[in-house]
Amino acid sequence: MTRGAGGFSIHPGLSYSRIVPSDSPAFALLDAFADNICSTQELQEWFDKLLRQLSTLYSERKASPHDVDQYGHTALHKACQIFLESIGYIEGEWLLIYSQFLRRLQGLGVPINKVDFEGGTCVTSLLQLYSGPNNSSVTSLCEKMLDLGAQLSPFSGDIMGRGIANAYSVAGEFAKCGDIAEAAGCNDVFLAVLAKSEHLLRQAIERSPHQVNEPNAIGQTALHLSIDWPKGMRILIDANAHVDAPDYRGYTPIFYAAFRHAHVSMCILQEADCCLSILSRQSRGPFHDVCPDNNLLRFVTRLERSRLSFWGDPQESIEDVKLTVDMTISLLAKRLRSLEDLAVKFLPYPSIQELGIAPGRLLDSKSEKAIEMLERRKVLVPQALRVTELGGESVYHDDALNLRQAQLLWQNGFRKIDELNSLGTSPLMCVRHSAIKNLEEELELVGWFLSNGASLHQLQQNAFRCKNWHTQLTEVKSSISNVHYLGKRLGMHGLSTPDTLRAEPVQWSHGSLEGCYSLNVHSIHLVRDILTDTLRDSCQCACSLSGCLALTQMLKLSGHWMNMFTSRHFHMSRFSNKSRAALVNTYCAAFLLDIDRRPELAWFRFELFRFNIFTELKLRHTCCQPALYKTNKTVIVELGDEEDRPEIRLEQEEQVSRMEELILEFENKYQEMGIPLIDFFEGYWRQKMAMVLEEQHEVDTAKLTEIGVVQHDDDDARVKRQIMRMEGRRF
Repeated sequence: MTRGAGGFSIHPGLSYSRIVPSDSPAFALLDAFADNICSTQELQEWFDKLLRQLSTLYSERKASPHDVDQYGHTALHKACQIFLESIGYIEGEWLLIYSQFLRRLQGLGVPINKVDFEGGTCVTSLLQLYSGPNNSSVTSLCEKMLDLGAQLSPFSGDIMGRGIANAYSVAGEFAKCGDIAEAAGCNDVFLAVLAKSEHLLRQAIERSPHQVNEPNAIGQTALHLSIDWPKGMRILIDANAHVDAPDYRGYTPIFYAAFRHAHVSMCILQEADCCLSILSRQSRGPFHDVCPDNNLLRFVTRLERSRLSFWGDPQESIEDVKLTVDMTISLLAKRLRSLEDLAVKFLPYPSIQELGIAPGRLLDSKSEKAIEMLERRKVLVPQALRVTELGGESVYHDDALNLRQAQLLWQNGFRKIDELNSLGTSPLMCVRHSAIKNLEEELELVGWFLSNGASLHQLQQNAFRCKNWHTQLTEVKSSISNVHYLGKRLGMHGLSTPDTLRAEPVQWSHGSLEGCYSLNVHSIHLVRDILTDTLRDSCQCACSLSGCLALTQMLKLSGHWMNMFTSRHFHMSRFSNKSRAALVNTYCAAFLLDIDRRPELAWFRFELFRFNIFTELKLRHTCCQPALYKTNKTVIVELGDEEDRPEIRLEQEEQVSRMEELILEFENKYQEMGIPLIDFFEGYWRQKMAMVLEEQHEVDTAKLTEIGVVQHDDDDARVKRQIMRMEGRRF
């Protein structure tokens, strides 16, 4: 800081810009152009017209060349974004015309090296925001902009947030232009690796051996980029390349090799004793906080999940992806056995018992504890044996796990099938529908867990309660079990989805199970076991008799995947979404369990009546539900304070009493009519509930009138529409 006279005056080099809305005149013109990308012949006319309009705006002071939007983007930033959006059209003459447009835009006074609010110039944004089939067009335009005086600013974390795919692609672009390579920190060793030239690589290493481990602008070393060239990788390792060097996202070369399914390179890195997890945060770069996968196993299971899903890369061979997972599991098991050998050699017998070391049973979640015990005894644990950073979780807590991977883990000695993690949740509670194609595959995985020792009644050790989703979580004792989580997933993802129901309409009351459902016999039996399980939690809520069942959770979480087929099939369009969803799953459950022919399931009917009446009366829940909170960790979130719940129950006493009367009335009427439960709900139940809602509205109106509240016609019409929907009439 300059002191004395003029020390705090504005420096002549200091510039300022107005922040304007993204729809301000100049930016609106650019957006309008982006919506009208045309043929090559008309492109020059569009650019000429656009530049004339911008020049007029600038000369009339209706806009300024220095204006930026809410992201700090100038008109040149915006023009580069248009380029990325139209990248499929860019070729030959297009590229020349586009570069001339950018030069003329700079001539209007738009600063070419203005940095946005993330510190990126327009040319940096071009490089780090795009990776695709026309990378050469991006590089060519960047070269032309560098010739105009553009500068590369330091890369932001955004490029790392887009994952290894973008980071690897952009690094390849660095080498195509000397100026870009220099600005991006690519030394001679990098360039030799990207050129896959053994001669140039040996020369560069001999000339500057320190360059082997120098990172580029996004934290990559030459070893990260050599994974498609095993021979070069061996040369770098022989030159003392760090096999565990992290990029700015924390990913080491083994992650790059796994991502590219470079199996030979994975073997080379394994032989060099690479680590299978990312390094600690202290040793990573400035963008470490965007890394979602802290160990190799979870990284590769997510790769297989994405490949099996609709967003997978069609160029990848599914067999290559599976082999990558298989190699990782085998390597992980091998490292854990080596760690066990070290523990058996140096730890006393009580410690070995505490770790649960036994033949055919790997350490798994206890690996970190074993390392701590060994270090307390001053035993040096090699970095390669620090195999996981799972935070006390077993490998089965991976929410991307599928049946094939689970079976392979079991074959390799992983046995912690029902162990609770630090959040108190079991592997079954972490099974996610997003990891699996359909409900049948999910049920097969659940059945596999149960057949290998997992229990439906395994309780969650602790829960978290908060008044709403934004307040501090408070840890409390839980009464939720595996079966409650499974009930929740049946409601959210299962019984009424297109992959579960047959596409052809059927008469549910009289149709065969095979004609209505696509589930196999084993899956149907498992669904029945889950829905008829009688374990209740400790919740006090009128939606269930004395605590929530798996059935209650299924009904409560209904509607997540409600689809048009089920809506049309059950003629449910007249109901509100929540009511329709609960009723559709009610029908599915009643049909799957053949409830009309099973008198021992009378309690099940009572629960169905209770929940659907509770929903139609719009009573408030005072119970809890399984939910996801932060970093995909599955926990219980109980919404509402303990102080609020008694008050809610007191307010609803009268309605709850009416609900109990209706439950008995519906059960007696069902027995009297002797018709299928689905037909009963579609007929008598719907008509009766319409009458109940109308009565309730009249009572509520009278009470409001007593206290001086004047209702408008709109309020009354809204209630009438709801009642008429219940009756099946059009308003």
